[in-house]
Amino acid sequence: MNVMSFNPLGKFDPSAAVDAAVVAKAKAVLTSLPAVPAGLLTRLYLHWTVAPFGCTFGDYNGEADFEKGIWQMIVTHDPRDNAPGLTHNPEASHTWHRNTGAVGVSIAGMNGATQHDFGPDAVTVTGLEHLCACAAAFATAYGIDALGTVQTGTTHQGDNGPVNTAGEHTILTHAECASIDGYLCGYTSDPDCRWDLGSLVALPSGVSLTKDMVSRCGDALRQRVHAYKAALT
Repeated sequence: MNVMSFNPLGKFDPSAAVDAAVVAKAKAVLTSLPAVPAGLLTRLYLHWTVAPFGCTFGDYNGEADFEKGIWQMIVTHDPRDNAPGLTHNPEASHTWHRNTGAVGVSIAGMNGATQHDFGPDAVTVTGLEHLCACAAAFATAYGIDALGTVQTGTTHQGDNGPVNTAGEHTILTHAECASIDGYLCGYTSDPDCRWDLGSLVALPSGVSLTKDMVSRCGDALRQRVHAYKAALT
């Protein structure tokens, strides 16, 4: 298959009607989230866990998990810990040098996955719907515009902080962060590279991950988070 004809979204349709049952689960997450002063959580990063279904991690603030045949949404780390100056607890360390002031939400699965073989715990359209709805709950709670951009002057502390994120999308996939920060798989010799949600389906033989694919998937996921956020408000 020619790379130009490959669709990294697969059957994921960001313009489809939202799922009412998924909205109901997201509403339950929304009501459980603690209050955070306005302006302290301004960004949100989307991940996958690279672990079997049923595994949850405190590295993320929230997770869409598949266990016993049911997709669910779980708060896995208090988001107040990622709000600058609010607590003295360790942050959820979801994204390299991007944790302070940012929420991390992940989808379970992709254990042992490669770009050409997503394996037995592959992401699915249903799972992605839960990921986007879970992210929408956090975005609603903390006033994060799913289609917005980071305003001038906003910085985040972290491993190499402070780093200026002005002009970036307020919601990014980990693959997009890796592309910006220089550790996207296929574009670095660093074995600790990342490509989370850079493609939503396995790449055909002979097709390599491109930054255009990464951007297309990021745009689609932001659109979907926005749709679920609208259903929550």
